Amino acid sequence: MSGYESTKKIGYKKPIINENILGHIRITSFNLDPISMSLTRVITHNGLTKVIGFYLRSDNFIEKLPLFAAKLFPQKNWYERDIYFTTADGGDSYIKDKNLLKSCLIFTCLSSRNHCRSFDGSDGRFYRNELCLDGNTTAAEKLKSFQLSESEKELLTSFKEVLKEAKKTENYNSKYTYGTYQIDNELNTSNKDENDTIIYDYPQLNTKLLALKTKLNKYYEAEIQPKLFKYQLLK
Repeated sequence: MSGYESTKKIGYKKPIINENILGHIRITSFNLDPISMSLTRVITHNGLTKVIGFYLRSDNFIEKLPLFAAKLFPQKNWYERDIYFTTADGGDSYIKDKNLLKSCLIFTCLSSRNHCRSFDGSDGRFYRNELCLDGNTTAAEKLKSFQLSESEKELLTSFKEVLKEAKKTENYNSKYTYGTYQIDNELNTSNKDENDTIIYDYPQLNTKLLALKTKLNKYYEAEIQPKLFKYQLLK
């Protein structure tokens, strides 16, 4: 999913537009695979024009983000494939764990699998990415209510470094709020030389993005992954 609005007509469910909608999560199965989950600013569809998923709203979005995190369990080893699945066997007990909610908020906002982006819609509306930590977004304001650990402060510093480099790029739009996906997709431009080697136009930006991704993966494994199993969001 590119994160942009669909060019196809949606016949199964009419998109809803109001001020408290921040995004849409589409979950299609219990499987842990790239095609069974997406997180975007506006609603998505499948090839049958059938919409599956739920809206993230400003009053309850943080309670839904662990479901996004669960879908991104990495399955690093080949023998983990088709062994673990997302479940709801633990019910909503995970909601009481405020540190988990905080961790999933940070992870979601910094993950490149979060395909929410800022853009001007064909309907004349400006769609602002509120699920990122660039400026005074809804997510950034919510994060202020939590106390951050040293590792979390380090993650946010890394993202600030990414933003600093992103603002130097030619395609940067000061009207937008940026997440890592949009930065990598639109601003981290590159081309290939005669040897088919990728040459980045902004090597510092690319380096900062890679560093952030590495730190975020370690944070997920240490702070989020154990609790996903504890609350049976993964089994």
